Amino acid sequence: MWYPNQSQWRVIWITAGIASLAVLDAAGEGSGSPAGFFLAFWIVVIGSLFVWKFSEAHRYAHDMQQVHKFLPKQAAGKWLRFRIEGGKTQDSQNGDGREAWEYVLQCLDEPWAGYTLAVPCSLEPNDLTLLKAFYEACHYNPGAEGHNPKQIVGYEIYARCEAYEREERLTVASFNIRSLTEPLPVR
Repeated sequence: MWYPNQSQWRVIWITAGIASLAVLDAAGEGSGSPAGFFLAFWIVVIGSLFVWKFSEAHRYAHDMQQVHKFLPKQAAGKWLRFRIEGGKTQDSQNGDGREAWEYVLQCLDEPWAGYTLAVPCSLEPNDLTLLKAFYEACHYNPGAEGHNPKQIVGYEIYARCEAYEREERLTVASFNIRSLTEPLPVR
């Protein structure tokens, strides 16, 4: 089904205004009468307001340049160089209320340079292996005083991505994270 767009609505209302002026002139009101001009002007103004208010698509205020391009599934199984761009605290993905830290890694190797990978790390005391692997790759060795996941933001690492089963997302296992100074397994 066809619906007029904003420009077409504007033409329809302007044409209606001109037609009403022509009809009033033909009815004998006389050329340029104030009533005819006022009616035509009123139709054009109301039509333009209608077009402006109801045919304009809603615009969202999101900056689409800031939206991440996530690493595609084709990168699975390859050792890639990443920069740790940031991180944030979040609840775990399975909804059990456990706290997690999610790192955002940006790929530096071609052909996926600029793509990002979100890696959630558990903050539960019995499940810190992935977080510790990140720390070790960045040479951050906190002691008993505690740790701060933001300390390694900006560091570069090597990581080998793996695909979740039956999903398009990629993840990184703790044994697939290396420092830039460590030799990589044969690619």
